Amino acid sequence: MKHDPVYLATLIGSRICHDLISPIGAIKNGLELLHLSSETSSGPEICLIEESSNNAISRINFFRIAFGMGSKHAELSPDKAQNILLPLFNGSRVVVNWSIETSITRIEAQAIFLSILCLETAMPLGGKIHIGRQKDKTLVKGTSSNFSYNAELWNSLLQPFQWRDIAPAHVHFLLLPLICQQMHSPINLDQFANTKAVNITF
Repeated sequence: MKHDPVYLATLIGSRICHDLISPIGAIKNGLELLHLSSETSSGPEICLIEESSNNAISRINFFRIAFGMGSKHAELSPDKAQNILLPLFNGSRVVVNWSIETSITRIEAQAIFLSILCLETAMPLGGKIHIGRQKDKTLVKGTSSNFSYNAELWNSLLQPFQWRDIAPAHVHFLLLPLICQQMHSPINLDQFANTKAVNITF
């Protein structure tokens, strides 16, 4: 029996995120116990472990949406989106602004998070990512003073089945158009060289 490759990919993503979040959560709980039971629990070593575990939890929560499988009836509220994105990008070179004021479907959230990864890839020195609406479409816009635009990568969003070789770090460029196909909402890509911006709409 054949299985949809997108289904298998998101199933694997969900399994990995599920198996990783438990031990990292246990580390977080252990650190909280250390804070309660020891006067020496605020040293640089403990702070480094705590910061690393918080970053790992934030990234797994993001990857769970971007690469995992969710219920068809699940939704992502604006507050939940902010709770996932703010810890991940806090202090980073990339600033993310979420302006969608209503809850969205799980699959739309997945497409948005994959779009964020695509734009982040093209911002080695940082930039801004805006998520909002443009008429009846979802808009994910990236702006940067130093936009690294790999034409072959970005063209793969429009022609996903013509891409033959891709690095693991760029897998989101393959998955995003397939998710948009499932939503019956094709990707539109606009590059603005003068303003150094890229708009992804679907």
